[in-house]
Amino acid sequence: MKQFNSLLFAALMCGFGLSGLHAQVCTPDASVGDVPGLYPDTLVNGQIGAAYNQVISVVIPKDTALSVGGFDISLDICSFKLDSIPNLPAGMSFECDQEDCLFVIDHSDTTTLRGCVLLSGAPEEIVG
Repeated sequence: MKQFNSLLFAALMCGFGLSGLHAQVCTPDASVGDVPGLYPDTLVNGQIGAAYNQVISVVIPKDTALSVGGFDISLDICSFKLDSIPNLPAGMSFECDQEDCLFVIDHSDTTTLRGCVLLSGAPEEIVG
């Protein structure tokens, strides 16, 4: 009985300890450079009923500049959230390497923020 209680305790601790972790679903491609954008810029075509997996790397800018009414305004970007992918066919879904697809920018970190989105599934229809 003592051994069973020890195993139960260990299992519960593992369960609670891992509940706060987000599984790594993809790895951003570091070779795409520091230019903000989505990579690749063209996705491989899928086929109806066939499994599809595509990693999309995201390079997020830390700041941007706008011109409003003749005035130049510099803005820091604090976060980027991917809510949806329009026109995604039935049978397809996406998942990000960041929990809730929320990419938070740490301005004290000098490295470029990179993230990724895994587009996967088996398309059931043609969207065009």
